[in-house]
Amino acid sequence: MGERPKMAAHCLIVLVLAATITTTIGQEAPATGKPASPAAREFLKECCRRTGSPDTCFTGLLPYAESFQGSRTKVTIAGTTILMAKLDSLLAEMHGVKIESPGQYKLDDCIKAVEALTAGKRERLAKFKALEAIGDTKLTDKDTAEVDNWVKDVDKGIVMDCNVDVSKMASYVSVMQFIQIAQSFLVVLKEGTKKV
Repeated sequence: MGERPKMAAHCLIVLVLAATITTTIGQEAPATGKPASPAAREFLKECCRRTGSPDTCFTGLLPYAESFQGSRTKVTIAGTTILMAKLDSLLAEMHGVKIESPGQYKLDDCIKAVEALTAGKRERLAKFKALEAIGDTKLTDKDTAEVDNWVKDVDKGIVMDCNVDVSKMASYVSVMQFIQIAQSFLVVLKEGTKKV
């Protein structure tokens, strides 16, 4: 397959994934498309305050703020879902790199790591989303463990398997910001969980 058809195929995959993920995290967003209420904006600001990237956090999650309804679990799941979409973008960006000479870029290990981290994303998102039904006050450490472990695996995989060539990509910076945002959300969420 030539470079152009291959690139077009990857772009199509990314668009389909982005639409799927946007639908998943936006399911509870108001259909009116109205801006978030002052209370929803304030709640989101408070959630983002403890992240290392409060502006990126707020901007990235603002379109869904009305759907959070004061639930830190919903914020955490939305942040984690956005992280998954950012990984898809990084993967597409890596696949789109034009390699003019062998060894010019060393992307294979990172591509394999990101593919492994995003494998089974629909099932993983469904499991994560199921936590919303439990509710913030009834969650236990055991309930949040799978999300927490996945975010840690993403951080470890990106740091260990993605080299300096990848760190120069625009999508990489965004992935790293949302890893930190998801980790911060999980810390806050776990502070309120029951210890089992």
